This record gives sequence, structure tokens and C-alpha cells, in this order.
Amino acid sequence: MSTAVAQGGPAPGHPDEPPGEPAEAGAGPSRRRWRVLAPTLLLAAVSVLVAVPVAIVLTPDQQVVTLGQHLAVGGRPPGLSVYGPAQVVQVGNTSLDVPALQVVGPLRPRLEMGPTVRNEAAAGALDATGGAQSAAARTIGGGWLRWCAWGYLVALGAALGLAALASWVRLLRHHDATRVARSAVAALGAVSLVWAASCAASVAAASGLRDVTSFADLVGRYRLSPTPVGPELRGYTGVVIGDSRVSRLGGPLVGDPGRDDRDCGRSTDSLAAELASTLPAEVLNLACPSATIREGLLGSQQRGGRNLPPRRSASSSRSRTSGSSSSPSVPTTCVGRS
Repeated sequence: MSTAVAQGGPAPGHPDEPPGEPAEAGAGPSRRRWRVLAPTLLLAAVSVLVAVPVAIVLTPDQQVVTLGQHLAVGGRPPGLSVYGPAQVVQVGNTSLDVPALQVVGPLRPRLEMGPTVRNEAAAGALDATGGAQSAAARTIGGGWLRWCAWGYLVALGAALGLAALASWVRLLRHHDATRVARSAVAALGAVSLVWAASCAASVAAASGLRDVTSFADLVGRYRLSPTPVGPELRGYTGVVIGDSRVSRLGGPLVGDPGRDDRDCGRSTDSLAAELASTLPAEVLNLACPSATIREGLLGSQQRGGRNLPPRRSASSSRSRTSGSSSSPSVPTTCVGRS
């Protein structure tokens, strides 16, 4: 006895329609094709949107040592923008964008620096030949590539988990096992492609650092024009502004200390003293413990029962050298918490 198959849809087990996905009446080939592709595209999109941010957050920073300093190289926390700068973080509390390193994509480098270590290797930062700086760039670049490699494994693991969950749900609904497997592979491929392209984009963006020759070139310049206060002092080539890290509170006081020096605990191993001995040059020390941007740099600060004038205003009047402009030739250094 022969069995007739009704027109208008494939027979059960037809290769174009998996079990559990019967064809709708009148559905054309393009609609059936979309029904087949939609789960794959959805899984790939969700995997990328979830796995990449998860990998950025969970991938551990890579520790490197260069110019005598301990650095942590990692990824900047993900955001909603598709284009943005890298970031420099000093001891976890001062974050600065790097305008010279603009990256397209979610992977944007983040460099975290601990307290400055003063040693012989650190003097390489002043090497006029640029050899030490080039070696530092290669070390940091290698740390970033290692972070990308570890991040890829984390992203792949997250995508694999999502694919496994989606495949389990679809198999429970009696979807075709071959198509489910293809969807999972496509999702893993999408995550791999996006991660690799993002890493490549960040490396390509690093070409913007070739013209960087100073920290100001790296994070930008911000010019202030406050009214000078206090008596004019001549003969200083540079000025150092900062908090207790810069004044080196607790060390031996500078020779012949003034009242400001005593109230701020400015020591003989302060950053100003280090710079003066390295350059050599006369460097004015205006660092003071607990100084902040609001109280200390731009505004007055209470110290020793009296008001100290804003450091920026003081530096404007006190860093002038005889017969030259009012700007010190040694860049003003500001290290602080806020």
C-alpha cells in the first residue's frame, strides 16, 4: 500500500526542517532560511556582548618591571563607547586619560604605576639617546600582548559556557543536533574574531605614542594662570609640587629649613632634592603633606596653624629666574591623591 505525502510542507524528517520546527503554511525558502540562521546570529551576538566585557574585567593584569619601576598592564574597564583613550593610573587613585592613544573597540590599555622607586635603572628615563625608553616601550608592549592572550582564553571560556547553555536548551526542544553544534562553533568564532581585531586595533593605535617624549605629551597639558603671591624669588630652574610622597615626610629636614619647610616636613631625600642632584639644577620644593587639588594646589592649605598660599600661585612668583621668562625649564611635578 502506498502512502501519499501532502503538498505544502516537507515530510517529517525532511532535511530542511528539524524535528520540533515544523514549516509554517506558505513559508518561502527565504523565511525558512532566516528561521535557521536567527538562532546562530543571536547566539553569536550575545556571546560577543557578554564574553568580551567579562574577559576584560576578569583577566588579571600582567606585571612588568621597566626603568626600575613595577607596572601592571591590563585593560581599561569596559564602557558603552566604541572609541576611547587608554588610561594611566598612579597607585590606584589618580587616573589620567592618554589622548595620544585612542583605540577603536572595547580593548583599551590601562597602565597602573605604584610609588616611584628611585634607583639606578630609573635614571634611564633621562637617557638622551632614547634607548632606555625604547626598551621600556617593548616591555610594556609585551605585557599588553600577554594580557590579550590571557584575555582571549577567558573570553573563549565565557563564550563556551554560553554556547553550551544555549545548545542544551535547544536540544531539549528537539532541535537538530548538527545545527546546534554549528551555532556553537559560529559563536566561538565570532568572539575570537572580535577579540583578535580589538587587540590588533589597540596595537595599531600605539603608533600614536611615537612622538611622545614627556609625561605631558602622554596625558596632555593643562595651563593655569593664577595671580602670583608672595615675594619673588629668583634663581630656581624648576618647581616640585605634591603631597607627603613628594616631600618625603619623616625624613631628615632640609638644611636651614624655613617655617614652610618645617610645617610641611620637607626632607633632604625629597623629590626636589633628587631632581636637583640629578640634573643638576636649583629646584624649589613646594610639596606639603595632605595637599590636594582644591586645598594646596589651587587653593590655600591649613598647615601648622596657618594658611599656606596655593602652590600654583606660589610657583608662579617663585620660579622666575633672573633674566628669563617666568616658566621654569624643569617641568612642574605634581603627585597626589586628588
